[in-house]
Amino acid sequence: SVTLYAFGVAESLRLLWPEIPIRSTAAVTVVVVAIIAARGAEFALRLQIPVMVAIAVALGSLLIGVAGKAGETVQLFAGAEDAAPFWVVFAVFFPAVTGIMAGVSLSGDLKNPKRSIPRGTIAAVLTGCAVYLVVPIALAMAADSRELVEDSMIWFKIAAVPLLVAPGLIGAILSSAVGSMLGAPRT
Repeated sequence: SVTLYAFGVAESLRLLWPEIPIRSTAAVTVVVVAIIAARGAEFALRLQIPVMVAIAVALGSLLIGVAGKAGETVQLFAGAEDAAPFWVVFAVFFPAVTGIMAGVSLSGDLKNPKRSIPRGTIAAVLTGCAVYLVVPIALAMAADSRELVEDSMIWFKIAAVPLLVAPGLIGAILSSAVGSMLGAPRT
């Protein structure tokens, strides 16, 4: 999974620097993630705070951008006859929920794992569910179905401050990579 996330980071960085080499960037990302993991779980978990802030800022930028387009018609199921098959959509969303398991695998560092693991896991699932319900509706409010299908980076065009989206995107991917690297040996 770390390799998958490393290529995700490389592809994300390519949005900012189109000439960046994908394989070399992915290799450097794996090394950086390994160094972070080698420094220990406490260090890696401290790095999660700015990542969480970056993700919240990216989500906020999207919602503010959508609010600027308020009043337009929302067609959530427009073009559903041309929708991607279930397994294609599943393949896109599945990696997004694996972060919950990465968090659970770090449970040995908790003061009261018996209490914290169930609460934390349920909170993570509910938070993820809320984000995955709100974001598509917000995107549908700000763009038509053709734009949503043709432009995989539509979020950058809708966000109030597009530059704030990239750190959230890259941070989320790196966070998952670090969680996978730390969690695998513990599991």
